[in-house]
Amino acid sequence: MDHQSLSNVLGVLRKLNGEPNNITGVQLIQKWAGVSASDVGSVLRVALSLVEQVHEARTVVENSSLSDEAKAGLRVTLGGLENAFSIGGIHSQVKASVPHLEVLIANFAILLEAAGVRSNHAVPVEALNLAKDVEELTAAFDDAALDPVVRDIAKRHLTVLATLLRHMPIFGMEAALATYFELVVRLRRASTNTSEESQKAAKPLMERLQNLREAFEAVDKVWNIGVRWIGAAKGVGGLLLTYIPH
Repeated sequence: MDHQSLSNVLGVLRKLNGEPNNITGVQLIQKWAGVSASDVGSVLRVALSLVEQVHEARTVVENSSLSDEAKAGLRVTLGGLENAFSIGGIHSQVKASVPHLEVLIANFAILLEAAGVRSNHAVPVEALNLAKDVEELTAAFDDAALDPVVRDIAKRHLTVLATLLRHMPIFGMEAALATYFELVVRLRRASTNTSEESQKAAKPLMERLQNLREAFEAVDKVWNIGVRWIGAAKGVGGLLLTYIPH
């Protein structure tokens, strides 16, 4: 079973630990994902990515061989995070939903270490290089010849995309991939009925965007290799999170 979601949740808790006590979910997303609070679509997109990580982590926990007592503590943490980034709780103080962060971090860290799962991932160099390419492409979409809608869609999504790549231990690779493919589809549709001048200006930019696909696939491969179980994991530790049918 894929345990990356648990590592991502631990990454969120670690990052949250260094934040002010009164910070809200929206403010965290602004800070971590580089989006404006007024850009509701981007804020909710990032919030959804965080909530999905929590849901996946809950599935791993519920289908593990952990005892009910061990599961109970993890459920409380996951429920608190889900509430913090939900529609109803996103404007509330996040730390109020997940108090005693040091204890929660320790619980997840011990669990993952005992299972032989890496939880302290550095962002791959390939991801950082790709983020730079994305930022360069973002600047290229400032072209005044582009249709305003095309320009706005591209710059908003690319800004989020670069930040997601730089914060992969929190968001995982899935959020970046989803944002990338959504951007390609939306730009294709937005460009359909634009002026000839806009389409001409957009063509080389769309080609550059399409050419990033191989880079995304390469980063995804590197990331997936890095987040798999530590090869040195021995004994029964690895069984802790393994699904055991009943």
